[in-house]
Amino acid sequence: MGGNQLWGSLELTHSQDPSRCQAVAEHPPKDPDGTRSLRQRHLLDCAVASCREFRCQMGPIEPPQVLRFGVGGEPAMGWMKELGLPQVLLQSSAWISFNGDRFQNMGGQQEAQLQTELDPSEPPNLLPYILGGSLGGLLLLALLAGGLYKVSYGIGFFRRRYKELMETPSGDPQ
Repeated sequence: MGGNQLWGSLELTHSQDPSRCQAVAEHPPKDPDGTRSLRQRHLLDCAVASCREFRCQMGPIEPPQVLRFGVGGEPAMGWMKELGLPQVLLQSSAWISFNGDRFQNMGGQQEAQLQTELDPSEPPNLLPYILGGSLGGLLLLALLAGGLYKVSYGIGFFRRRYKELMETPSGDPQ
């Protein structure tokens, strides 16, 4: 879309054998001014961006076997920031084609569409929390050490009693 890469990585898997799914074509966008219509509709589909077509060859299917397909990837979000879009709906479509002489479609549907909401989020800046926690811990340690040092004159927490042990003849302090 406008020379921007929309996907960092994209893959299609299916439950039988993931290696049977291959990208076969890349279709150019239908709308020459896709960015303007994307700003209006907030819908990313084949009208505003190029689409990649995958084909999966299926092995024999026995009822009640279920086939699962998955589309996964990491969208590049830089183009959303450039366009100033807070969120976009990403539309994915799937079609089923089969030999109509041999098989019958009992469900009646051969197309499915799914919309996923893309909402870019910035990773939080943890540096202030790390610095604040470290400095707070050091301050607490200094306060504890200072408090114990002050108390040591009365109780003897930091006082060395080595001299007293050496001066007593029996070695037992009094």
